Amino acid sequence: MTTVRHLVCTRPGTAWEEAVRPWFALLGREAWAANKPVAALVPDGVAASVLKRRLAEEGLPLVGIDIFTPGRLRHRLAAAAGEDKPVAVREELTLFLRLAVQALPDNAFARAVLAEPTAFLRDFDALDAAGWEGDEFRFAPANELARALREQLDRAGMQTAADAARLPVREEPVFSHLLVTGFGPAQSEHFFLLRSALAAAEEATVIFSQPISDSPLDFAFTETWESLLGPAAAAPGEAELLAEPEAEPAFLLAPDPCVEAKLVVDQVTRWLAGADEAVIGVVFPHRGLSLPREIALGLEAAKLPHYDAGGYTAARPAGFQLLEAWRAMQESQRLQETVDFVRCLRAHRELAPEPAEKLLNVLREVFREAMTDDLAVLRAAGSAQPEAAEFFSQWPTLPAQATLGAFAEAARPVLERFAWPERLDFLTERVALLAPRLEGTLERAAFLGWLAKMVDRPGRARSESGRHPLSRVALVTVEEALCGGWTHLIFTGMNGRQWEPPGAASGLLDETLVRELNARAGYTAEGAAEIDGTRGRLLAPADRATLAEAAFWHLTTQTAATVACTAARRDNPAATRASPLNDLFLKAYHLTHDSLPDEAACARLEAACAARLPASAPAGDFPGMAGFIGVHQNRRNPALPFDGHFFGFDLPPEGGLDFSFSQWEEAFKNPGTTWIKQAIRADLAWNPDAERSLAQAVGLWVHDWMNPLLAGGTWVPIPEQSLWQQLAQGKARAVEQRFAAAYEQAGRRLPDWWSESHAGALARAGQLIGAVLDAAAGAAPRGLLAGEYVLPEGELELFPGGARLRVRGRLDLILHEGPDPENAPGAAWLIDYKTGSRKPLTAKRFSEGDGLQLGLYSLALRQLGFSPVTASLLVPGEPLKPQLTDADVQAANALLMAVSAVHQSGTLGHRGAFRDRFSFSGHYPLATLVIGPAILKGKWLLTHPGLDPDGEEDEA
Repeated sequence: MTTVRHLVCTRPGTAWEEAVRPWFALLGREAWAANKPVAALVPDGVAASVLKRRLAEEGLPLVGIDIFTPGRLRHRLAAAAGEDKPVAVREELTLFLRLAVQALPDNAFARAVLAEPTAFLRDFDALDAAGWEGDEFRFAPANELARALREQLDRAGMQTAADAARLPVREEPVFSHLLVTGFGPAQSEHFFLLRSALAAAEEATVIFSQPISDSPLDFAFTETWESLLGPAAAAPGEAELLAEPEAEPAFLLAPDPCVEAKLVVDQVTRWLAGADEAVIGVVFPHRGLSLPREIALGLEAAKLPHYDAGGYTAARPAGFQLLEAWRAMQESQRLQETVDFVRCLRAHRELAPEPAEKLLNVLREVFREAMTDDLAVLRAAGSAQPEAAEFFSQWPTLPAQATLGAFAEAARPVLERFAWPERLDFLTERVALLAPRLEGTLERAAFLGWLAKMVDRPGRARSESGRHPLSRVALVTVEEALCGGWTHLIFTGMNGRQWEPPGAASGLLDETLVRELNARAGYTAEGAAEIDGTRGRLLAPADRATLAEAAFWHLTTQTAATVACTAARRDNPAATRASPLNDLFLKAYHLTHDSLPDEAACARLEAACAARLPASAPAGDFPGMAGFIGVHQNRRNPALPFDGHFFGFDLPPEGGLDFSFSQWEEAFKNPGTTWIKQAIRADLAWNPDAERSLAQAVGLWVHDWMNPLLAGGTWVPIPEQSLWQQLAQGKARAVEQRFAAAYEQAGRRLPDWWSESHAGALARAGQLIGAVLDAAAGAAPRGLLAGEYVLPEGELELFPGGARLRVRGRLDLILHEGPDPENAPGAAWLIDYKTGSRKPLTAKRFSEGDGLQLGLYSLALRQLGFSPVTASLLVPGEPLKPQLTDADVQAANALLMAVSAVHQSGTLGHRGAFRDRFSFSGHYPLATLVIGPAILKGKWLLTHPGLDPDGEEDEA
């Protein structure tokens, strides 16, 4: 039976003098010889560090006394009780929640929770900590999910942290003496742990302070423990009279949080310099702010040792990004995530750039023909390509279902390659614990979701100067600041709604339900006289806001600490609107100045605070600013041509622009986009989700099936229509069989829309074949043809003295009268297939850049000896007629001179609107978005005389 001394101090903040110091003075010299451990329990790490610092300052011995926080004590009591039921960490609760959802296939609410389980688990934890395990929610599907989650935990032989705190009373105590101090209404979730701790000691001393405010929560907390432990006795020690603070609260106002952090560091420096015994608490409402990090960085820069109690989220190692990209690919089984993973491998040098680019090209080609982003289909369809086969063999897909152990074993090579050692050790440990306890199999998504949570467990880090728990400066929350011992306090972030609880109100565990459950447990707004100890008290968000406000007023008005309050006028340096000051800031200011700060007072206060900081260097013009402004103005001057700062190069590229013939045509259709994509290689990365593959697949198929060549050689006699059609049909069947097998291997049937698109492409190929043969019957009835004719490598001279372009390209089809094109080239008819609608070529349209690719092909053929050369665009359903001759090409002097100038200078320019209301016009830098089409037209005409973008078009 535990002997409990329930002590209460004469007033808030005097626990150290009246009870804690006497307890350590009495037991500190004997604890080392006690037959059982002696321990003290405090609510958090800040209270533990404050206690140790005070003991060191007083010279009181600590040998043989353990100072516990709730988490450490729970493990200690569980070990002493021989409790073999492991505690499920939060990441494992998410896994058990997935298993619970699988067991409830008809519960739509449960499936919705899986998308974002945080809110549900937060409510589940709150009820669990208060001892509620029944149907407390007013929503039946939520109760069903909560029961299923508990069943999954029980079936696995595991428990929650709250379950672990509710330990049975042991006959053999764990501690000879136990001190409990520092707990208040805000720590209501530790209700059962405190009771278990008291039951585990031979003698326990419980110290609570008087209520720190008039809030009913404070008085209810006191009454709760008096009903359980009996009336409290007065603490035996004596506290000194409360000293008056040296000065009224100071108020610091900054323009933004960055300057606010500098003001806080400046105030800390001033206080440390002015008082040798200063103990400074820098107080925040909660952990979810960026301001503590800014202040910690400022203290680090000032080389001031401090204790950053909350720390900051440690940066993830490089392996995490790789592992996360791999996990996303495994979970989605889609092409986009696979492409992202390949790029991640390349970025982290796990895959060389050249093989990565080849792999992406293969994936793109397969995707265009498969017309699906299903990875199983693409894997099967691309297995014949060595790049894809090697990639998919190196990164196989996890099974759709398996046990946790099997999943972990299949993923082990990836984890060993990417996961950092300490995380891999933790994963191995938890798999060894969980695998024997989980019955049946898991879905792949469940395993990957668990893996993502386990790898991305939030760790806290501190700077080198912030790792000093016993230092005289600490960064703490307002609840942690109640541990006392401060001579100076700075309350920060007092603008906007930052001092309100960060958690959003719950739709399941709302304030009305919290009040109802508390009433059922015997807790009322006025007290807790009717409780039986089987339930703890639940706190609503409004209760936590009340407690935070009470803590603020207690620390500012009922302690001897010198106080400063800081706020920022705007939420960030880029904000244009002012953020309202917090009510606590305004009330404290009113108590001090007997008035509220108006806009003029805020401006004066902000100016005075700015004067406290060292003057920053004036933001003068950066080097080259005049040139930067000149470039900005030149871009918008229609009297100046395009130059090296606007779709061009300062210095001409060595050897000229390396464009293919098709890229040259695109350069005069969409010049700005082509220059960004081809000249400076700055195009956006391939995004499969945004690509329409149907038109591309049809184009690829038709061009391939139209080629009558099956083996080596270049020129063949023009085949009969039936033979040519059979060749095309054979190639089409091979494609269909290949992708039918790929879909079947992926467990799917070839979609009807794929078959319809395939049949449509074959029909278009038949139309094109018929049109070619009809035209050949009159132009070259006994001639030859060449399909997919590759131009010999070399250089093409546009005109005498003009640029020499690199010959690069492949012609769809050439008709020749025969009989020997290699030695007697003669006349040739160049044909380019188009599977969509396209206007026929004319000399006028060509002079404006339309059909430039075919024109350059014509010049290349003429350079090879073919003459005359005719060029035509062929579209399905239209007859094939001559459209453009090499003479027409040579006559387009302005266009050829523009091509020559662009090739040599590297300056292309742009025409048309950068943004079109009705069609996509390309991706461009932000600096170009405000330049109108009229200005661009003027610059285009100066850069390319004779190429009028608005010229009249001839009718076809």
